[in-house]
Amino acid sequence: AKKEALTRAQRIHNLASNGQDFGSLAQKFSDLPSGKDRGDIGSFTLDDMGDSMRNAIAVLHAGEVSSIIETPAGYQFFKLLSGEQGDQVNKVPYEQVKDTIRSELFEQRMQAAFQEWVTELKDSAYIQKL
Repeated sequence: AKKEALTRAQRIHNLASNGQDFGSLAQKFSDLPSGKDRGDIGSFTLDDMGDSMRNAIAVLHAGEVSSIIETPAGYQFFKLLSGEQGDQVNKVPYEQVKDTIRSELFEQRMQAAFQEWVTELKDSAYIQKL
């Protein structure tokens, strides 16, 4: 099972390294809770990370995918979205994140429209107790 897990991680790592959307891959393949959040585990300083995670991420530049590491949770790899190099914060190029931004904005608009629709339904409903 361990060898199968490593083979699976390597296959997905190759997809991510070759430009496939990291968030979509995380949603589809990750067994971790962060998978439903498109692999987003939040912001951390290097001091906040465990040794294996720190070693994998410390050498990355924004937009790069780490090597595969073995953790108690299984095999993992990371994509650095932004990071500090000296006093400069490096960001991922817009082209790499525009689809993610577009889908998140669409989702926000849909949620707002849905809430407005539900409110209108409640306001216009006529309920008579018999």
